Amino acid sequence: MAGLGAFQLGSTPFGDGTPVAILAPPDDLPELANFIDPRTGDYVVNEDGSYQRMPLNRQRVMMLVSTKLGSAAPEPTVGLKLPDKIDQSFPQRVREAVLEALLPIGDDIRIDAVTTNVIGTGRADITIEFTDLTTGNSDTLTI
Repeated sequence: MAGLGAFQLGSTPFGDGTPVAILAPPDDLPELANFIDPRTGDYVVNEDGSYQRMPLNRQRVMMLVSTKLGSAAPEPTVGLKLPDKIDQSFPQRVREAVLEALLPIGDDIRIDAVTTNVIGTGRADITIEFTDLTTGNSDTLTI
């Protein structure tokens, strides 16, 4: 019976062999991720066709705070849910939401500051200052 395993079409119902694990990149290289333009969400390509690079934890922070909570399949608990209403407690609620969104990164980063700047009716810039504890580098991201 043909399967879906390691052989061309498999030799057993679900293939043969050990499960494939997704390997994490090595920890000793700080710039492993493809650079994502925060304005467009697209990868940035150099003139020679190669991708620009960015520190892995910067990309992780950016992806987590750019993902709307509940929209990431198969992990609906990943992402950021910003408060619906801008009032006096908005900066504190934004800080709490950012900290919660970044929980999946664990101990790889330290959040140094979350600053909220209301720039108009229904709009705000949120600046996240963090230290990448895998490299010791400080970083800032504004969304």
